[in-house]
Amino acid sequence: ILEPSAGQWAILECISDEYQDVVAIEINEENKKILEEKFTKRVIMQGDFIIFWKPWTYSKIIANPPFSKSQDVKHILHMYELLKEWGKLVSVASSSIQTREWKLYDELRALNPEFIELPEWSFKESGTLVSTIIVLICK
Repeated sequence: ILEPSAGQWAILECISDEYQDVVAIEINEENKKILEEKFTKRVIMQGDFIIFWKPWTYSKIIANPPFSKSQDVKHILHMYELLKEWGKLVSVASSSIQTREWKLYDELRALNPEFIELPEWSFKESGTLVSTIIVLICK
């Protein structure tokens, strides 16, 4: 399992302890330190996921990437490259990715994702009122 934008722990905390093969990537050094202290049985790496490349692929990828400047779409497309055949990718994203016109968005929609609407203001407690969806892609 890959969690490419780990933040401080929201998704990692929800992944059951039965899954020991979890790799988390976090760009922020302070957040990485928090993750290492909290999740001692997980592999925590620091870096920019968009430029991250390892010869590994993953059967499951779970993410809540940043939304600004189309980062959600860029992250999802990069996640797809790291997804094993028959793997599953689940990501939170801005709902605007369903309708925006630009090559990047067309590339994403060509992967035939399933879009699942989230309730309005799902991330209000996190400080954002952006309309969000879940993007589900099976390879």
